[in-house]
Amino acid sequence: MKRAIYAPALAIFLLSGIAGEARAQSFTAFLTGNKEVPPVDTRAKSFAIFRFVLNDRLLVGYRLNLLHNQEVHMVHIHEGPVGQDGPIVLALKPDAFCLDIGPVTLYIATADHLRGTLLGKALSDLKALMTTGNTYLNLHTDLEPDGWIRGQFPARNGT
Repeated sequence: MKRAIYAPALAIFLLSGIAGEARAQSFTAFLTGNKEVPPVDTRAKSFAIFRFVLNDRLLVGYRLNLLHNQEVHMVHIHEGPVGQDGPIVLALKPDAFCLDIGPVTLYIATADHLRGTLLGKALSDLKALMTTGNTYLNLHTDLEPDGWIRGQFPARNGT
């Protein structure tokens, strides 16, 4: 019964934004092991939603389908095209505020969580980078410290 409310709760939280802000922008990524470089043999999958709100906050939520009982110990956005590794530009776990609700994890990130080429910049710079299609979300575990599952953020045309 509880599991049935996790996905709708994630959708309501992230898709509604804060007070229905009209300018909020969302990005989604579908994560699998075969998108890692090199590919990782796992049946684990994830769906992540990133929603920029109020110009200084990023709401992040993902639902992880854990078919293997691995604990995620790092979550990052990296700069890099499909099939190539790249530097971290946003550190979510363990740095950002996190709330775990069963299989759903929610984060609130600010510019303080930016790293690498975006260190000292604004979240709007991350949003601009994400529109290019050259960023991806990577989840790391103890067994796969270089990356367990990965999902590319698709390019956006000014949306």
